Amino acid sequence: MKIVTAHTMQELDRRAINEYGIPGRDLMEQAGRGCAEHILAAYGTRRSKRVVILAGKGNNGGDGYVIAHCLLEKEWQMLVIVLATAWFQADRRRRRKQNDDPARRNAR
Repeated sequence: MKIVTAHTMQELDRRAINEYGIPGRDLMEQAGRGCAEHILAAYGTRRSKRVVILAGKGNNGGDGYVIAHCLLEKEWQMLVIVLATAWFQADRRRRRKQNDDPARRNAR
């Protein structure tokens, strides 16, 4: 595994999206699932399956939500702490409602 700076990761994401046509949402899903798989491989055999996830407002925050979703599917208990302003949290709730709207979901 390579560790890169935030700037380098942003550039890699930009290139994946613009040059290779990979949707940003797919990149986020893949990153989150990969992290969840790592957590499950390292800690999945423990009797107590609890985790705290810190999620920001940017793309890494989205990765955190994917990790939470994947671990929730495996019946882990968790606390997700959103490190963002109240404005962002309200905007996130609004977008989540739009995405949960069956009419919008079927239009995709």
